[in-house]
Amino acid sequence: MGEGHSNTTGHGARGPTGGVKGGSTGFGGGNPNSGKGWGVSQTPYGPLRNYNPSKFGSRSGGNRGGNNRSRHRGNPPSPPNLAQRPELQVAIVPGVAVPLSLVAGEWGFTLLKPKVVAAALDLALTRMAMFAVDAAPYAGRFAGVVGMLLAPSEIAKDDMSVIRRTVVTLPADKITTMPLAQLPTQPAVVADVRLHDVVQDGVQKIAVVKSKHVPITVPVVQAKPTDRTGVFTAQILNGMPPIHIHVDTSSSPPTAMQPSGISEVRDSPVTPVFSPLGSHSHDAIVYFPVETNTDPVYISVTTVLTPEQITQVEAENRQKQAQWDANYPVEAAEYQLSQANDALAQEQNNIVPYQAALDELKGTWEGRLLDDPDRYPFRDEIEEFISISSSSRYRFMFDIEIKNRQELENLLNIGGEAFDPFPDGMSPEEMEYYGYHAGLLMQALTIGHYDLLRKHLLAYQANINTAQLALDSIQHQLDMAINAVNNAEQHLTQVRGPLVETENARLTAEATKWQPRAEFEQWDANVTERWRIKDEQRAAEVAEWQQRVERERLAAEAADGFAKQQIAIRNNSFSLPAHPKGSTHTPGFAGVGMGTIALSSPVARGFSATLRTALARFSTIAPTLLARPIAMTVGSGFYPTKVGGGPDKPALVGSFPLSEMGLPPATPLPQQGEIDLPVRMLMKDQDDWTDVYAVKTGAANIAAKVKVATAQFDQSKGVYTFTTDSQPPRTFIFTPAKPPGMDISSVLPQPPSAPVVPPHTGADITFLATKPGLIFLALEEGDFHDYIIWFPAASGLEPVYIYFKTPRDEPGEVTGRGQQVAGVWLAEAGKGLGAPIPVQIADKLRGRKFSSFDRFREAFWQEVANDPELAAQFKPSNMDLMKNGYAPFVKKSDKSGKRVRIELHHKKPISQGGDVYHIDNINAVTPKRHIEIHSKNGGV
Repeated sequence: MGEGHSNTTGHGARGPTGGVKGGSTGFGGGNPNSGKGWGVSQTPYGPLRNYNPSKFGSRSGGNRGGNNRSRHRGNPPSPPNLAQRPELQVAIVPGVAVPLSLVAGEWGFTLLKPKVVAAALDLALTRMAMFAVDAAPYAGRFAGVVGMLLAPSEIAKDDMSVIRRTVVTLPADKITTMPLAQLPTQPAVVADVRLHDVVQDGVQKIAVVKSKHVPITVPVVQAKPTDRTGVFTAQILNGMPPIHIHVDTSSSPPTAMQPSGISEVRDSPVTPVFSPLGSHSHDAIVYFPVETNTDPVYISVTTVLTPEQITQVEAENRQKQAQWDANYPVEAAEYQLSQANDALAQEQNNIVPYQAALDELKGTWEGRLLDDPDRYPFRDEIEEFISISSSSRYRFMFDIEIKNRQELENLLNIGGEAFDPFPDGMSPEEMEYYGYHAGLLMQALTIGHYDLLRKHLLAYQANINTAQLALDSIQHQLDMAINAVNNAEQHLTQVRGPLVETENARLTAEATKWQPRAEFEQWDANVTERWRIKDEQRAAEVAEWQQRVERERLAAEAADGFAKQQIAIRNNSFSLPAHPKGSTHTPGFAGVGMGTIALSSPVARGFSATLRTALARFSTIAPTLLARPIAMTVGSGFYPTKVGGGPDKPALVGSFPLSEMGLPPATPLPQQGEIDLPVRMLMKDQDDWTDVYAVKTGAANIAAKVKVATAQFDQSKGVYTFTTDSQPPRTFIFTPAKPPGMDISSVLPQPPSAPVVPPHTGADITFLATKPGLIFLALEEGDFHDYIIWFPAASGLEPVYIYFKTPRDEPGEVTGRGQQVAGVWLAEAGKGLGAPIPVQIADKLRGRKFSSFDRFREAFWQEVANDPELAAQFKPSNMDLMKNGYAPFVKKSDKSGKRVRIELHHKKPISQGGDVYHIDNINAVTPKRHIEIHSKNGGV
């Protein structure tokens, strides 16, 4: 039998809802047949949400419960049989405690929204999670945060079926960090926290507890299916029937008030509690069959104590406290000190508004005057008009002032009389000056204004006194809290004193016992220390020698590096003349370390004439008609043949006056950035000569933009210099005929300090102008390397266009690691950025030096042909090509015009600083894919 009371007829039927009428809080709708049957009943324990179709409506019949305003009638259904369906006894949400009792030997509940936790208990869980148990003086005890208070039970104890209990549920992951999927394999789990009842201050409470010293274990039980769909049973209390549980994730949680006898507690502090392993609370983690897709639930059932039981538990707690204080005197004193510090912090917070109110009063002019009139005197100018008659009107002007403490005391104690301007009456002179009536009026006005000031200051002083009294009262409480902290600190010191003395005595006895051994150990330590010092000295000597050797090595490397740097600078420096604006000058060349290469007048004129012809011819060709770059050969340079070898090809730079590059005269020239040119110059090495081309821009992916840079004047050398941002950096030295600030007359010899254009030295290079003719070139990215050099306005020099050979024609050393390649190597040559260089080929080429990228390409394909694994992937005809240093042919679909062989692509363009000979910057690509990569949209 369950217990229950009627709110209309006294004791009613046994059961939590016996004899209770329905109300307006039911879930009945406008149609009585639309209600769900859940509603709120007023019970001895307060309002509870339960299932009662006869009151709250159902899907099968009408009723008059809930908000049924339509007055529909139907056949009233029977109330549920809670003995057969105990899960309908009450509906709860996690974190809310509700009463639960046996009804005909069965009990149960429906859990709504099992992942939503009520605010009060969720706050307690959060606070406990943030609490540092390790730092708390709770040795041998648990730390707890109260979340709910329980009113004492008045139900008799003779019948176990009517014992009052409460049940609280939580998501299992709020209790333990064990993965939920592992719970079915465990009989019990170690929990971070648990819910348990505690008795404090004569009240039974439900708290979240945890401990560092005592492991908390919670049983794990299985929810067993019943013959009712979605209803399970779980054994929580031994000796009691299992609890029937129905989990409802679809319905909304009830909005009813907390049941009477149970109240939430928020912002509760962390307090110590004794072992919660008593007999009043029982808990378990319940897991459901996998097919139900329901997360495990933590369930805690607490027996509500009677007043007598609470008194008994308090007596037991006092005994435990006394025993705990005796066993842990230091921890007890530390806890007392922590409580005193908490109280002190509270009092310090309490005093703040009172102190602020007093400070605000004292901060006004009245407060400052009353506190220190010598420092903050008062002065006010008074002007009043008084009419004696229609023809007689007086104007009075005078000051009232308080200048010191004595005057303030006179004002407050005596009043305005202390400031009477005529205390002994008016003298004849004053009578004559003021007049009798005017003097009397002035006397009255002066005394009156001082009296008004006195009245205002006395009222203000009263306000200050009131604020001071309030502050003094709070200050008294603060002083008491400070004294409590001091007393607690003294007590802690006193408690620790004997323990320290005992520990010192033990250590002394231990030291006496082991004195001989200690003396031996000291001798051994001394010997060991002497050897350690010697070892450190030897190690220091070795380290010093190693450091000296390292310093010498680094110095040698630095000197070698500096020398190499100077050599690199010399090997990449070019000297060119700079010409005044308006002067006539011709194209020119310079070789690295060789100075300016003079062109004969016919050749120079031929270069300029051919460039003009190229500009004229290019202007007649529409860019859209060109699929390949079109160029015109301007001239060629021939090298002498070395004895026993090929020609010596130094690095060259060419220059043209910017005025000859087809740039409109009105084009503004920025100091930096880029400018579009209709033509760009290009030098390409052949077998024993170098060709110079003019290439049309804006067609066949040939960019028209050329970088603009500013040359800087070197005052010490009288020259202008510019260094490129390419790799390797190239430095151009421009020597003006007349440097700024230097007066060089044509009729006088030049001074020794005047700069001279370095003459050409080294091997002779013969340049010839060629007959103009259009040709198509196969160009790749990075072939153009040119600049427009701008000189400061004060220099009076013409800007110049310079160009030099592509880095592909420069010597270099191979670096890089390559990549491991699986399957057919060139299968990816027509996709993305192509196929990477195999690691075994990189190993063969790394460290080798080549005079140009063409020579590297020949060696690369020869190494591919020599590798058995890669060679097996090529046809015999392609193998013959590769053995002779030529790239293999591609299939027809990968060709592009006359480009029919595999090509080597630099992933980071050479024009953007990409390394020419770095294996990891090179991929093998088909001609078709190579063109797509360098197109504007990247082949997309």
